[in-house]
Amino acid sequence: MILEAGEPRALFWETNDLIINGTYQQEGDGLDFNGQIILQSRLATFPNISHMWVNIHFLDNEGVIVRTYRLWTAVGDGGLGGIDYFIKWDFDHNFATPAATYAMTFSYDGAMLDSSSSDGGNIGGYGGHTGIDFWRTP
Repeated sequence: MILEAGEPRALFWETNDLIINGTYQQEGDGLDFNGQIILQSRLATFPNISHMWVNIHFLDNEGVIVRTYRLWTAVGDGGLGGIDYFIKWDFDHNFATPAATYAMTFSYDGAMLDSSSSDGGNIGGYGGHTGIDFWRTP
């Protein structure tokens, strides 16, 4: 999405895994960005997060990534996953933007887990939990 300088701007970015809903304001060589990560229903049915991160990428006018920052992170505890209601889904950052910055996009990676498994086996590599991996690259 193309960045617009000046007044605060609403941002809504959606995939089949998650939504980034927020507000940004670009002034000079900085970008104030705050908002929330929202899981889509296909992931929200899993109560635990094994791990999850979201990156923000600044692009030049040819679509080349000129800078990447971590926007948001959640890490599970002891392989059991972070329980959804303990996760802080909001973010508030100020990023330095390179002079060549024209647009921004996002990438993410994560794994969600169910709360238990009946057979106690290693289902899908999650140590007795049923899970789902998800990701998106820029």
